[in-house]
Amino acid sequence: MPTQQAPDTKKKIQLEIVRQDGKTYFSFNIDQKIENLYKQQSEELRTSTSWPELKFYSIPELLENDNYRRMLNNYRLYDDYGSGITSNGRFNIAWLRTVGGKGKIKVTSTLTIAELSTLVQNTTAFIKEYFEGYFKNCVIKGSVNIEI
Repeated sequence: MPTQQAPDTKKKIQLEIVRQDGKTYFSFNIDQKIENLYKQQSEELRTSTSWPELKFYSIPELLENDNYRRMLNNYRLYDDYGSGITSNGRFNIAWLRTVGGKGKIKVTSTLTIAELSTLVQNTTAFIKEYFEGYFKNCVIKGSVNIEI
C-alpha cells in the first residue's frame, strides 16, 4: 500500500542583493500565505516615505513587542518602514510586510557586498527562528503527578 506524503507546508521567501554598475539593489519575493499572515494582523495599509512605490501592512502591536525587538537586535536587524533598508550597520526587515509580497529597493548605504551578505544571512536566520517560534503548528502538553 503506497504511503501518502503530507502536503508541503513550507513557504518561500526569496532574497537577492545585486550590485551592478555601482548601484546596489535588494529584491524580495514572499509567498502569498506568508503575506496573508501579516494581512490578517494588519490595522491599516501605509505608504513608506523611503520606499514610496511599496505599500505595507501596519502592525503597531508587533513593532511594540519587546520580544520581537530583542530578536531583531540579536540579529542586527530593525523594523521601520519609514527608514532606509540599512542603518548603522543593521538591516531593515519591514519589507516582510509589503502588500503584494514583492519588491525591489535601492540600497543607498556604503556597506560592502560582504557586509550586506552577512546581513542577509542574519535576516534569513531571524525569519526562520521567528516563524518557527510564533507560527509553526504545534501541540504542547503537560501533566503533573501529585502524591498525597
